[in-house]
Amino acid sequence: RPAAAPAAAPVAAGDKVVKAPIAGTVVAIRVAVGDTIAKDQVLMVMEAMKMETNIASPSAGKIKSVAVAQGAAVKTGQTLVEFE
Repeated sequence: RPAAAPAAAPVAAGDKVVKAPIAGTVVAIRVAVGDTIAKDQVLMVMEAMKMETNIASPSAGKIKSVAVAQGAAVKTGQTLVEFE
């Protein structure tokens, strides 16, 4: 399996929501509910077509919910994480 891309993927950020920029599979979740996170911190890693993509936080905040589980198949635009 190739290494995760070092650069964060552009993330469609709504009102305190991080959505999937691509369709793929969640291979790692790096945060949990209640975690305080920094801007550009990696929240999870997704894989699509054998390429891994880091999903990063668009801003600092606190995790309110993680809407997907490791191994889940997600669609482009699907909510991944919500902030308080």
